[in-house]
Amino acid sequence: LEIVSGWIRREGTGIYTDSTDTATNIVAAIPGAVVGQTFAFLLANMSVGTATLAAGTGVTLVGSAVVSGLSARLFQGLVTGSAAVTITNFFSFNAGGGTQAL
Repeated sequence: LEIVSGWIRREGTGIYTDSTDTATNIVAAIPGAVVGQTFAFLLANMSVGTATLAAGTGVTLVGSAVVSGLSARLFQGLVTGSAAVTITNFFSFNAGGGTQAL
C-alpha cells in the first residue's frame, strides 16, 4: 500500500480525489501492527489541480485532507484498532518554498 510505504505522488492536470484503502487492509500491511502504532506519509501533488484524500472504511481523517497544486502534505496515521486507523494532517509544503502550518 502506498500509504504505508510513506509516499503517494499525484501527477497530471486534473482535480483528484484519492481514497485510502480500508483500515483493515492498512493495518494488515504494517508488519506486527499494534494499537497505538503510528506511521507517517507524504501526499505529493505535482499536478496543477487540487488533490483530496478521502477516508476508506474504518479510516478517520482529522484536519485538512486537501493538497493544493504543486504542494505536498504530511500526514500521520495511528492504528486505533484491528479495523480502525486515524489519519491526522500535520502541515503542507508548497512549491514556492516555506511551509504552511494548518
